[in-house]
Amino acid sequence: MKKDFVPHGTPKVNFKLPPKKWVYKPPYDCISCHNMNASQGGFTVRPMCTADLDQVLAIEESSFPRPWTREHFRHELDTRHAMPLVAVAGDGTVVGYLCVTLLFDEAEILDVAVLTKLRGCGVGRLLLERTIELCRVNGVKDIHLEVRCSNLAAISLYERFGFARTGERRRYYENGEDAILMHLTTGECHAV
Repeated sequence: MKKDFVPHGTPKVNFKLPPKKWVYKPPYDCISCHNMNASQGGFTVRPMCTADLDQVLAIEESSFPRPWTREHFRHELDTRHAMPLVAVAGDGTVVGYLCVTLLFDEAEILDVAVLTKLRGCGVGRLLLERTIELCRVNGVKDIHLEVRCSNLAAISLYERFGFARTGERRRYYENGEDAILMHLTTGECHAV
């Protein structure tokens, strides 16, 4: 992989991006998605940049009781093996994001969230699909993640992509909720 240097002197890896254009047109059975699709042309996935942070933080803060801070996301942007992605609407509005770390032949999904009014409209699916594609292009064989046991929509999405439950972390989250550990071997990914 080709390297260049970020301002802090830490080598930053330039990940290979798949040649396919990352655009998803939401289904018309979701009213809020239909309206956005009609006026703004669907969603696109691209690498996150510093200019996205205010919108990303707004989604993060509305999604989690203990949200990541601006410094967490800056760290993801500056970390050598991190590849944070955003889903954007046709007007450039950030509607979701996913932070993944790639190291050798493994990856870990660290944080993912979608704008509340667009949940269930395919944004999370698009981010996950593109993340798996990005991982494959960069030689990743195994992807890991943790998810709240109460987040049935996310668990269902991950399972549709072929993620399997591999264990749990008891009382992992701030409210004492358990985390389910999940794993995907990229060669076994299912289309959704």
